[in-house]
Amino acid sequence: MMPFKTVREHRCFYVDEGSGDAVVLVHGYTGCWDDWATAVPALKKKYRCVALDQRGFGKTDHPQPPSEYTMSEYVEDIVGLVKQLGIERFHLAGVSMGGMIVQEFALAHQQMLLSLALVDTAPERPEVMKTVLSPDDAEEFLKTHTLAELWDYNQAKIAEELRLAFPALTPEQIEAARRRYVTNNSPGGVIGAGRMIRNWRGVRGRLGEIKVRTLVVVGELDVRFVQPSKDLAELIPNARLVIIPKCGHVPMFDTPETFNRIYMEFLGES
Repeated sequence: MMPFKTVREHRCFYVDEGSGDAVVLVHGYTGCWDDWATAVPALKKKYRCVALDQRGFGKTDHPQPPSEYTMSEYVEDIVGLVKQLGIERFHLAGVSMGGMIVQEFALAHQQMLLSLALVDTAPERPEVMKTVLSPDDAEEFLKTHTLAELWDYNQAKIAEELRLAFPALTPEQIEAARRRYVTNNSPGGVIGAGRMIRNWRGVRGRLGEIKVRTLVVVGELDVRFVQPSKDLAELIPNARLVIIPKCGHVPMFDTPETFNRIYMEFLGES
C-alpha cells in the first residue's frame, strides 16, 4: 500500500510492502521514494520494505522556510514514521543525500538499527554542492526560470560530475528523468535541502561510534564518491565495501540486478 502519515506536522508519503524484518529506504537529493523502485520488488519477497518521500520531495509536504531543512529534522522524520508504523528495529539504507542522513541517524539512534547500508555517499559535504549544484545558484536561477529549465541547465554538468547513469540514457529515458525531476521537486526543497547538504559539517570524526553491521556500496564510475566510500568503510568498524563495476551514482538505476543481489546477500547474513 502507498499511504500518507502526518509526521511531525507534515504529511509524509511512503510505500510499505512485504512482511518480515523491516528495511527502511532513504532517497537522495531531488529524488523520491522511487530511487528504490527497482529494489522494492526484490526486498519485499523477504522483508517489510518501507520507502518514504522525504520532506521537500515527491508527494510529501514541501515546506518553504530554510529552517525546515536540517539533518536533525530529516532524522526525526524517519523516527516519527517508523514509530507510527509500529517498527521498533529495522535495517536502514540511504543513497547519496539519504546516505548522509542515515549516518546521522545511526549516530543518534543506533539502538533502533539492525544494519546500515550507505550507497554512493560521503562522510562530509561533497564539494559538488558548492559548485555544480550550488543551492544559491539554483535560488537565483529559479527567480526567473522554471524547475524544468533548472533541470536542463544542470543536466550536462550533473551527468559529467556524478555519472548519473551507465550506459548512456536514450532520449526517451532522459525525458522521463526530466519529468520525474519536475514532478518530485519544488524550489523550497531544492534550495532548502541543497543548503543543508552544503552546510553539513559531516561526521568523519564520529564514524568509529557506529558499531552496527554496515554495507558501503559505490559505483566505480562515480568518481566523486569512490574515495569517500572507501573512507566510510575504513572508519566504520564493522563495515564492508563493495565497488560495482561500470556503475554510476545510483546503482539501483544503473545496475539494479547487481545491487539487489549484493544488498540481499548482506541482509541475509544477519
